[in-house]
Amino acid sequence: MAVNLYDGTQPPSQYHSNPKKGGNMVSSAGDDGANVTLVTWFIRLSLVSLAVCYVYNPTIMDAVIGNVWLQLLDSPLYMWDSFEPTVAVLSFVFFIFAWWLHDFGARFYWHKLMCVVQRCMGKGSTGLDNLCVTMNDRTATKRNSGQRQKRIPDELRPMHKAWHTRAAVPMAEYAQYAFIAVMFLVPLYAFDLLFPRRHMRLDGVGAPSFGRVCCEVVCALLLYDSIFYFWHRFMHSDARVYRIVHAVHHKYTSPITARETIRLSVVELWVDSIISVVTLNVLFCHPLSRCTFNVVIVYLLTELHCGCDYPWMPHNVIPFNLVTGPKIHGKHHRLPNRAFAKFFTHWDSWLSTA
Repeated sequence: MAVNLYDGTQPPSQYHSNPKKGGNMVSSAGDDGANVTLVTWFIRLSLVSLAVCYVYNPTIMDAVIGNVWLQLLDSPLYMWDSFEPTVAVLSFVFFIFAWWLHDFGARFYWHKLMCVVQRCMGKGSTGLDNLCVTMNDRTATKRNSGQRQKRIPDELRPMHKAWHTRAAVPMAEYAQYAFIAVMFLVPLYAFDLLFPRRHMRLDGVGAPSFGRVCCEVVCALLLYDSIFYFWHRFMHSDARVYRIVHAVHHKYTSPITARETIRLSVVELWVDSIISVVTLNVLFCHPLSRCTFNVVIVYLLTELHCGCDYPWMPHNVIPFNLVTGPKIHGKHHRLPNRAFAKFFTHWDSWLSTA
């Protein structure tokens, strides 16, 4: 079941018996609040099966990783000193554009698609009853005209309005994103040009195992999140630092989109980048793990701000409420003194900031 978190929470039609009057909270997402469906369980079983197969016979996956590594070493692009920051920026462009397409499509067609799925699979079988409660009678006679037009159900009006207002990108935002990219890439390109070192660092490095890449990426995310938690909490604890460094990221509280990922001050942009570099260097991550980490963390950051809750997202696939996800981070954008961690919930739980 797809849920839009237009204000950082679940839609009224999903959780209120009467969205206009505000009924009691009635969640169908499970005891832990996760949006768990058959899709979620399929992904869980697939990941467990993959892990079991790898433990039983790691040869196949390690051979694939080895071939990928050899291909990369033969590529002049991969040997370029600025390859890693370029991958990070291109990942941001790709994932933010993908979420923008999602928002743009949802602006016009999302509620229609949900009802088509419901009608195809049978009412009540997909958990979409509340989202389509009035869609069976979705036509209305336009005043002073014989034409008929589709009516947006009352339950979907808040979502539709939120997407409508945030799907379009003002020209000023394009200039801001270009400025952020320049401020990130130009100093790095200049440094790499003056101090070339990638060939020396890759000389004699063998291919990693699939298990090593996975472990290093997960450990890097954990360490990054730990450092960021305290940095993030510090930015919110000091009024001057918050105003100068972090306030721009909280320009919008509801709804938030993936574009909020790069709505950063120059100081925060560089601190986040330094945290990532320090994390990878402290853990002595393999170059392939570093590249994988850059792509994974960029996706997680854009998903964190996407404003939607889908069954295949990590916070739903990983049980026991170990991962934050868009719901919890949306809470942070509405209540800035809570939920400081990006990816994992343990620091907020331990320090009572959840």
